[in-house]
This record gives sequence, C-alpha cells and structure tokens, in this order.
Amino acid sequence: MRMSDTGRPPVLVELAARARQTYRVAGPEDRQLAAHHALDTLGCCLVGRGHPMAGRLGRSLADLGSVGPCQPVGLPALSLPVDTAAAVDAMLAHVDEYDGFHSAAAVVPAAVVVPAAFAVARHEGLAGGRFLDAVLAGYEVVVETGLRFTGPQLYGSSWWPTALFGAIGAAAATSVLLDLDEESLTTALCIAAAGTGGLLSDAELSEGHHLLVGNAVGRGVAAAYQSRAGMSAARTLLDGPASRALGRRPLPPQPAERVHLAGCSVKPYPCARPLHAVIDALHQLADSGVDLESLTAVRIGLPGPLLAFVSDDKEVAGPSEAAASAAFAVAAAIAGRESDVTFYRNAVLTPTQKALTVTIAPDAELDLLYPEQWGATVTLFRAAAPDARSVTVLGGQQEDQEALVLEKFRRNARDLKPAVMSAWQDRLLHVDDVTDMSVFHADELESVVR
Repeated sequence: MRMSDTGRPPVLVELAARARQTYRVAGPEDRQLAAHHALDTLGCCLVGRGHPMAGRLGRSLADLGSVGPCQPVGLPALSLPVDTAAAVDAMLAHVDEYDGFHSAAAVVPAAVVVPAAFAVARHEGLAGGRFLDAVLAGYEVVVETGLRFTGPQLYGSSWWPTALFGAIGAAAATSVLLDLDEESLTTALCIAAAGTGGLLSDAELSEGHHLLVGNAVGRGVAAAYQSRAGMSAARTLLDGPASRALGRRPLPPQPAERVHLAGCSVKPYPCARPLHAVIDALHQLADSGVDLESLTAVRIGLPGPLLAFVSDDKEVAGPSEAAASAAFAVAAAIAGRESDVTFYRNAVLTPTQKALTVTIAPDAELDLLYPEQWGATVTLFRAAAPDARSVTVLGGQQEDQEALVLEKFRRNARDLKPAVMSAWQDRLLHVDDVTDMSVFHADELESVVR
C-alpha cells in the first residue's frame, strides 16, 4: 500500500478501517443513540417539507425529469433515484438549521449520514441493524475527517466543513449497507473525496447553502455504488490535493475512546448553532427573575471564529438569514417561540422586536474554550434597572437527550396522522429489530392532518 509523505497510511485508508471498526465495537448504548439521531433527523426532514424551499426543490426535480424507485421522506409524492432521494432528504433535514451537530469537528453529520443510510437501506430492503451500522460508520467518518482537518478553523478560509466532507460520510454509510469489503469501501471514500469542495456563503446564506448538503450526499451515495461497479480513485486525495487546497495538513487520527456519534448534540432550536447558547443564557436570566419583555438592549459575546456565519441583522433576505441572526434568536426566545420553525421562516420582525438593540462581538475568553465549547456571554440592559445583568453559557451535551428527541419529533411530525407518527416513532426507536427497512413506506407520509 502506498504511504502518504507522513509515513502513515493515507487518510482515506485510515478512515475506511475506522468505519468498519466502529460499528463492530459499538455497544447497545451507542446503537440506541444512533436510533435517537435517526428519529431526530427524519423528524427534521418531515418539518422541512413545509419550508418554502421544498416546493421549489420539487419543481426543479420535475423539470429535470428525475424518476426512480425511491421516495424521499421530505417529498414523498416524488419517486426518484436513490442518490437523489437521499439528497432531497439531506437538504430538507438541514434547511431549518435543526439537524444534529458536532461542535469540535464543525460538521452536521445527521443531515449527511441519516438520509443516505435511510434511502439506501429502504431501497435495498435491508435489516434495521445494518441501517444502524451504517449510521455509526458514517458519523464516525465525517466527524473524524472534520476533526483531522480542524473543521472550525476552515470557516476563516471560507470553506464549509460539511460541504467539504459530507460526501465521505455518506459514502461510508452507503458502503456499509452495500457490504463492501475494506478495499472497496476505501475506494468509495476516495471517489467521494475526489469532489471535495464547498464554500461558506458570504453576506447571505440563501438556498445555495442548503443545496450543498444534498449535493454532497448524492455524490457520496453514488460513490459507493460506483465503487461496487469497479470504478477507482486515488488513495492520497486528502493527504495531498485537499491539504494543499485547504492550506492545512491533516492531524493524526483521533483517539477511539468512544464512537464520535456520542459527541454529537441534538439541536433544540431551529437556528444557527452559535445562537443556541444565547437562547440558553436568556432562559437562565429569565429563570433568575429578569423580565425579558423589559429589555432595551442585548449584548452578545461569541467566539471570534463563529462571527463568520452569524449576524445581528434585523432586516434579512429570507429564512436562512433569519436562522443565522442573533436578533431573530433573541426575539424568538422572548416570545417563547425559540423552537418554532415558522418564526424564522417568516423572516420578519415586528416593530417592537426591531426596537430592541441586539449586538454581537468577539469574546476573547470564549476563544480559549473554542472549538470544544461554543459558548456565549449575554448581557442585558433595561431602562428601569441601572445595572446590567450578564451570564455566560457553554454548549454541551443535553442531560436527557432521549426526552428532547421524542418531544422534538412529535412537534416536527405533528402534521402526520397520529397512527402514522406513532408507527414511525416506534419503528425507529426499535430499528435494530426491524427485519426489512422497506417497511418504512414514504407514501404513508402523504396523508397529513391539517
């Protein structure tokens, strides 16, 4: 085997070996966690189909003449090729900024892995246990790649880590489902890596940002099938070309003390991840007796690198920009609508909400904790109070993630008939016992309660 110039095996070879090892050593707790992430992500797909982008996405696919055997969760009226179906669900899982996240790697593995694994497992009629194997492997690969290339630092160079590495995670998940041997799995990752790229949007996110997620997933799914058909690609794409293009060499492999899935958080709020600590800080201050309705100004400190993709704008171009605006996150929290996707989709603040001064600035102390902790320092000002109130909140794992996942899924799937919602929830929570993933009929999702 050709070695990289570091004397180690090429990164893609190491990633392939790690993917296979991960699901083989994962314990019951890890597998249950994977089931929770699958339930959460598919709930994001379900609520995502109400986003304005969903209709435009469906029309574009119809115009392209995309026809195949697989129905996406987000657009169940369509029958698409399996890679396109996975891409659709990836876009709709991420479109509300509601999908799971790994802070230290700065990637959203949920949106790139679960839709790929779900589409392929249903298409191939595989058992639920294989589906969970694929989820574990896909998360491991995309997070490990983000960690080795210091994903959070890539923001400063205008690279979006999820768009860069998402195809590799989707390829890993699909390869496990197709039962590729290690050589073919490695090739699938190489084919996926050959298309590495993805710029972080500037000024406005718009829908092009979300399309990047789907494009990466579609490429990753296709890469595994292409590898199975005998196609090939260079093993050293990440060691050489990607390193030169990204301006950084990959770090050594991360310790394999626990599956990377365990380090991923479920998002309780449909907005940019740096703003979650802001909302949590407002909750803490409200619980301490502060009347949020009386605020005149809110000053927010964030780790400096995170300012590249959040703003304090009150006038925004659309839902994507609203979900990245601290002014909208603060207004949502004060209104008790921080978990309501329609608040951000509306993308308009009331005159009263606009009157509140909201500013964001870098915080040097939070920089010292970044990227392991995505914290926020929130300072409140009130006309009737001479002293400002301030609190610092650091991001972390939820204490009761299962309860959050269940509550969030029921909210996101509330348009389904109760029997369908209950059936999908039960199947996904016990997906290791499902003998054939084609039991998840997407056409069940077309009948909704309005």
